[in-house]
Amino acid sequence: MPMPPAPFPAAASTVLAPPAPLWQLVLRSLPVPVLMSAICWVGAGVNYLLFHTLAELFSIVIAMVAMVVVTTSQRFTRNHFVVYIAVAIGWCGALDLLHMVVLDGMQLLPGNSADPAIQLWVAARFIQAVALVSAPLLLYRSVRPLLMQAGFGMAAVLSAALIANDFFPAAYVDGQGLTPFKIYAEYVIIGLLTGALALLWRQRALMSTRLLANLMAAVVFMILSELAFTRYVSVYATANLVGHLLKIFAYWYVYLALVHSTLR
Repeated sequence: MPMPPAPFPAAASTVLAPPAPLWQLVLRSLPVPVLMSAICWVGAGVNYLLFHTLAELFSIVIAMVAMVVVTTSQRFTRNHFVVYIAVAIGWCGALDLLHMVVLDGMQLLPGNSADPAIQLWVAARFIQAVALVSAPLLLYRSVRPLLMQAGFGMAAVLSAALIANDFFPAAYVDGQGLTPFKIYAEYVIIGLLTGALALLWRQRALMSTRLLANLMAAVVFMILSELAFTRYVSVYATANLVGHLLKIFAYWYVYLALVHSTLR
């Protein structure tokens, strides 16, 4: 006599738990950037250049790792949205490396002005903001990774060349502070990042909850960081320090959005 079929599992056991709210996902990830910021803060008490180097290295390493991991795994994930952001962030990391090296006081390259380092900062943040505000288009379109690399690579190299040859607008005057160009450029960057935030939220149905939470947190911290960078007079001022600490938080969430989610 045939055995009766096994009963289906209870309906309650097959129901998936609802995803955690975005703010909870963000808060759970705060301990690491808090620790990194504390380490950099201690470094600032020793020497500002030590603090700046630690803070910039944190974001540079994340940017380079993101570009390598995401582009390498692109043929498995087929997520052009994430690849696009990672490539842009990677090339911005290259400009940030130059920014760190030419900072006034490092004495690694000829020159004794703070202007080139700040010009490189503006160029990197502008490329980053343009990438983030245009990235949602890649949620339902595709672009060849080689074209992405060529586009953002040319933008980074051209920016560095313009700055090296004094064709880039002055961003800082030694002894006076930020130029109007630098201040207005930061507000344009903030406007672009705010637009990116709105577009990400509008297209939230096309992203996982974790990816959306981490990307939005990264953009919010970028906006706060840029606001801080409109306020300083000296490159060693407190507002400058706060801006770099906020950048640590921004890039930690970039890491979670791009590298961590891709590897998972």
